[in-house]
Amino acid sequence: MTTRRMGLSKALRLGLITAACASLFATGVQAQNRYPEKPVRVLVGYAPGGLPDTVARVVSQKLGERWGQQVVVENRAGANGSIAADAAQNAAPDGYTLFVSDNSTHAINPFLYKKLAYDPAKIPPIAMLARAPLYLAAHSSFPANSLAEMVAVIKANPGKYTYGSSGIGSTHHLCMEFLKASLGLEMTHVPYQGTGKSVPALLAGDVPMVWSAYPSLASQAKEGKIKLLAVNSLRRSSSAPNLRSEEHTSELQS
Repeated sequence: MTTRRMGLSKALRLGLITAACASLFATGVQAQNRYPEKPVRVLVGYAPGGLPDTVARVVSQKLGERWGQQVVVENRAGANGSIAADAAQNAAPDGYTLFVSDNSTHAINPFLYKKLAYDPAKIPPIAMLARAPLYLAAHSSFPANSLAEMVAVIKANPGKYTYGSSGIGSTHHLCMEFLKASLGLEMTHVPYQGTGKSVPALLAGDVPMVWSAYPSLASQAKEGKIKLLAVNSLRRSSSAPNLRSEEHTSELQS
């Protein structure tokens, strides 16, 4: 159990990285006094509305103000960020194409796909922009108000319930699969192209629960449209101090 918990804590926390295309550092872009001399493109591997997209837009706005140059966010959703990563690798190595993704893209994709169109090693990370835990959210109609109640409901109805994620191989997907394996739960995965689509599906009642970052869930939770059941951090979150964290997961094992 210790090893599995360590895997969830370290590998599945959401960390955003910005990576320049293939040979950015070899081009001497950083040494140019007037960089950037033209608009900079920021590729995001997920649909609008999720945390990677939100962070990319906030950072891009600040960079644009600082540089006095336009910084444009371009969403290339699909294949767990692989489409955007491929576009980043094939862009001109001049520092004018940046790539924002969560850490699952480079860590998971080589094991998820038999053949990738891009080489993760050729897209070097240059900065971590944010770290955030994921929250387990349920539709307001779901018959559980806590993680313990959710586990009881799923175990009493094996195979009846589904859950949504931001895509196959995403941190959201693997987080729930870890929970299923740890607690012996039977649920069906419904993948979407990013949190910007999985959370609306939750609100519409298309899926009863999802894992997502807090900014995508906060307003709906405050309005009572969804319920927050747990957080995957090692300790309780200040944003939702009443939720069970990962350190309490072992208490639910049978």
